[in-house]
Amino acid sequence: MRQVKCRDTGVFVSASDAWKAPDGKYYSCREAFERLESEKESRKRCMEELGNILGYVKGQKFPSIAAKKLKEYEVYGYDVVLETILLKKQIIINSISNKDFTSEYNKTSYIMAIITNSINDVYKKKQREKSLKHISKSVATAEEVESVTQVTSNENVHDISRFL
Repeated sequence: MRQVKCRDTGVFVSASDAWKAPDGKYYSCREAFERLESEKESRKRCMEELGNILGYVKGQKFPSIAAKKLKEYEVYGYDVVLETILLKKQIIINSISNKDFTSEYNKTSYIMAIITNSINDVYKKKQREKSLKHISKSVATAEEVESVTQVTSNENVHDISRFL
């Protein structure tokens, strides 16, 4: 059997065990491919938003400091980075319009510092939302079990009355 390398895990597996994406590359499963595509799209949106804030037009070279910082933020997930950028966009625009920067590097570093200072808050907020969603799902399940138990106990009362 032919061995292929999964792009998401980096592990070599047989071609029959891997999922072949439309681009011809192999992944461990379809969900892994979709997750990576989603991350790629979020990263692209982050770069577009930063480009818009900096006033860049399509085709201009993206600042290397921004690309390096985005790579550092990868541990948070690009969806969190994008949410942070969108949340702080107006603050960033106001801040850079009130300051005089000597270079694009300094301006970009200032923007990335604002994002760095806010990203943990956004990440923690997302984590709380996930845990609350998980807790509410657990509570809903517990309530369903309780309601089924009550229905069963109510039926038993009616069954006893039949025997009297």
